[in-house]
Amino acid sequence: MEEADDRFYISESTQPGAGRGLFAARDISEGDFIEVKGVMVEKGSVADDCTRYADSFKFASDYADSYTHHIIPIGYAGMVNHANEAQRGNVKIRHVVVGGERLCVYRFARDVSKGEEILGDYGEEWGRINDWSRRVNESAEEMEDREWRSFLGRGLYKLDKLRAIEEKNAKYQ
Repeated sequence: MEEADDRFYISESTQPGAGRGLFAARDISEGDFIEVKGVMVEKGSVADDCTRYADSFKFASDYADSYTHHIIPIGYAGMVNHANEAQRGNVKIRHVVVGGERLCVYRFARDVSKGEEILGDYGEEWGRINDWSRRVNESAEEMEDREWRSFLGRGLYKLDKLRAIEEKNAKYQ
């Protein structure tokens, strides 16, 4: 599989903690779409079980309540990040028929400007995961700060001088 769609490029995401994301290389019109290319596995099959590592990225093969397959995305569609703020989302998962073939796509819900990140909605569960991750990271930073201050308070290796400098700098922030 080769990704040759010149409408997109990959760069650092605008979404905190998301890593890299997909961006528009030129203006894209509402209604256009990008195909979700990938590996299709039967829901509940051995292949589905062997690809549990990708569960949070799998797409339903179609909108029917009784869909039978998952798609594990590869290529550009696999780089679309979740919009942490719903109003920033600009694509929605849809299923379309093109040339008699049913495709899973990200359809553009509005016009997108060159340089804008392509953002979707992974669903409510993903939003809860993002919120949890943010709280855990904030807690870890607070814990590291407490541990560092405790270590400096032990007066080892004349590090108390560092503590005095740190406290002085904190006053000016």
